[in-house]
Amino acid sequence: EEFKLLGVEFMTHPKNGLKWDKYIQKLIKMAYTNMWILKRLAEFGASIDDLLLAYLSRVRVHLEANAALWCFSISQKLRNKIESVQKACLFIVLGRHATPDYFCNLAILNLEPMANRREKLCRRFAHKTFKHPAHSKMFTINKNNSTRSGRKVIEPQTKSARYRKSSIPNLAKILNSS
Repeated sequence: EEFKLLGVEFMTHPKNGLKWDKYIQKLIKMAYTNMWILKRLAEFGASIDDLLLAYLSRVRVHLEANAALWCFSISQKLRNKIESVQKACLFIVLGRHATPDYFCNLAILNLEPMANRREKLCRRFAHKTFKHPAHSKMFTINKNNSTRSGRKVIEPQTKSARYRKSSIPNLAKILNSS
């Protein structure tokens, strides 16, 4: 079954739960289609700072759309595809200053890999959700804070891999780890 809710396309599978492949492929396609802006700006001789700003505002926003929903349950193949979009953009932004090493290019532009970026976005989303009065009920607060672990919330018990890969247990882990 496929349905769209608030701009996010969901595809459910009877055994595997939510599948994000189609939605992530759409995000990647939108990012690639906006990459032409970088190419045109580079052709016109825009500075690296301008190209970087165009990348951040026109391409990367597509790769990070609703990341807190899907980042825990996507395959490694999709993660690699997302990183390859950023890798291609970095080559365009740096032009002749680009190196063959992706991580060196990230360091030159003071950026981080998309996986780290998604982790930060999820951490920020978890903290905001936990503090918001309407949504804080998603987490069970640990009333016994005298434990050594010092966990803020009780992590839900997961019996299935499907639930283990969903957002709520992973957001609870994020809240306890920070």
